[in-house]
Amino acid sequence: CFDRRYKSEWPIENPMQEEIDNIIGDEKSSEVKFSVIWGDFGKYTMGCIHSWSPIPLSVPVPQMGYDLKKEFAEQFLHGEIKKEYLKKIKPNLPDKMHKSSVRNIESLFSEENRKEQEQEQKRWEQFEEKIKAQIGSDENREYYRWLSGLNNDRPAAFSRKWAQRWVCKRAYEFGWTEELFSEFEEHCSYGRGQGPSGEGMERIGKKYQWIAFHEILARLSDNVYWVDRGYSDIEDKHYNGPWQMHKRDIDPTIWIRKNGEYRSFNNEVSSWWQPYKFPFSGIDDILDQQEFLWDKNKIPKFLDLLRIKDPYTQNQWIVLRGFWAEQQERRDSEARLDCWFRINTVFIRKQDYDIIKKELQNQKKSLISPDAISIPSTDHQGYFGEYPWHPVCQFMSGWRDPEGSFGDLVPTKHFVPISKYEWESGSTDHSLDHSLSFYLPAKELVESLDLRRTDNDFGAWENDGGVIFCDPSIKKYGPSYALMDSQKLGEWLDENGLDILWLIGGEKQLFSPGFGAGNFYGRLIYSGLFRLVNGVPTGSLWFEKEEPRERTGLEVGRRM
Repeated sequence: CFDRRYKSEWPIENPMQEEIDNIIGDEKSSEVKFSVIWGDFGKYTMGCIHSWSPIPLSVPVPQMGYDLKKEFAEQFLHGEIKKEYLKKIKPNLPDKMHKSSVRNIESLFSEENRKEQEQEQKRWEQFEEKIKAQIGSDENREYYRWLSGLNNDRPAAFSRKWAQRWVCKRAYEFGWTEELFSEFEEHCSYGRGQGPSGEGMERIGKKYQWIAFHEILARLSDNVYWVDRGYSDIEDKHYNGPWQMHKRDIDPTIWIRKNGEYRSFNNEVSSWWQPYKFPFSGIDDILDQQEFLWDKNKIPKFLDLLRIKDPYTQNQWIVLRGFWAEQQERRDSEARLDCWFRINTVFIRKQDYDIIKKELQNQKKSLISPDAISIPSTDHQGYFGEYPWHPVCQFMSGWRDPEGSFGDLVPTKHFVPISKYEWESGSTDHSLDHSLSFYLPAKELVESLDLRRTDNDFGAWENDGGVIFCDPSIKKYGPSYALMDSQKLGEWLDENGLDILWLIGGEKQLFSPGFGAGNFYGRLIYSGLFRLVNGVPTGSLWFEKEEPRERTGLEVGRRM
């Protein structure tokens, strides 16, 4: 219903507060009234109402706040009141604005200035009473209240108070009554009375609120202008869909409730695509732990982890992205080892390898940051079934320029071969058991290789009947990894004159927990650069040692 091809009724009713007050139930007995008019639902959930203008699409351009204020004066005010009002709302010209100085700043906090401001406030309140006396009705006074909050040089924003009153009335029209639902909500619904705080159902009235809120958003999107919010990194001049407001809450195109990654941490489950386990066995006392910490040989052998074989199908896969973490099991007060690594991949032009090596390896730059390579994401709003063709995915390009805003460490133009599907589990809809996060092939790969989603496997993409790309954590327990068929990938890279480059980052650290009382025994950071040479991963690591120190709190370095 957000599609502007639909034509809903407009204008909508603007119920006054007196009408809302006369609805059965006050703010104490009616959670609907309290939530919509005074609570977080009305204040924050409905905050996106300001992204719309009340100006209908039939008008050539949305009017600015100053234009509407002048229209108001012409229609409702007269005599000296009108002249004074027009004078007060007139925008300040640059040559009349105060120049910044220490003297002016100090004067703002002086007793004289405070008294002057109080007097000015009283004069303005007295003037407003005269305006209200001229405009008369409660409806006109409410219009004036909304008008007074508009910026002169911005398109007029829709009144949230108006929207709150409309949603409140509409929720009651849908059928909420105190007699039918109040007692049930008190005992059974989330966050009410004796009801369970974590597992109870949402209030019936809250469901009516959501329906009414979505209806008013639909009517706004059908009939009035969207207000550009002035973002610098994305185009926001036009309304495209509810994802712009982050108002999608359930993805109807995917029906798995969790993937296998939720069991892959804290030493629980490794897998054929990530078989490595940090060798903690037999390391018991602090001296053994310190020896393990500084041993540069007791880290993963990445030459064996970047190209792997599925033991069930014998297919060879190239790892494009992965993360693995383990923590040594110890008693709460004992020092423990915490280890992790991350595998990043980019595709580069063959001639750029030496430039990248000089910048990263020769200068021994750390590659442990989770933002070393930025991954395009559906951002919890793009449906799985919309990838990669839908407008919500239009900014999810894999190509990166070194001077771009993504912050990647690679100093040349490069291609990030993956994207990420993300959807957060909701507190009320229960559509997911755990938040979902898994990898997708970059949309350029989907188009170039004519990839299609594999039936009944949300993590696999195929071409001509063979799976080319997969995240196996969708169907099996284990970490979320991005894998691509080794042969198909090699052919595609050769056809496009590109090389694959792995950027490795990881660390080992040793600490004893305890807020304000724990000790930090040191950290060994490792970074690496690897590439394919004659089909075999080749490369090396470099290290950075952080010496032990007394700690005042737990400082865990890894980030997901």
